[in-house]
Amino acid sequence: MKSEDKKELEDHIKVFLEEKKYFGCGGLKLNDEIKITISAQACILLLHRNTDYYRKLSSILVYPSAFLSKNSYADEFGVVTEGASANLGESWATGAIVLSWD
Repeated sequence: MKSEDKKELEDHIKVFLEEKKYFGCGGLKLNDEIKITISAQACILLLHRNTDYYRKLSSILVYPSAFLSKNSYADEFGVVTEGASANLGESWATGAIVLSWD
């Protein structure tokens, strides 16, 4: 990575870390490695672009591994089926993303 790209990425990461709230879930204790790694992955996509740093994103929830999400689906007859699925990540319309650290 060129030095100017590295500097731009570092600047983006600093802003991202300042603006977003991180939460450890499922017993995960957050540390700088986790926050910086996730921030860096998000900010790589911002290189050489005008950005608002994912304006609608406010919270990042991080589980130590796969997590269960409750789901319900209605079929074409209106029958609702409820269950759970194991996920490694998901996004919510409420401004949060949920990730599995491993």
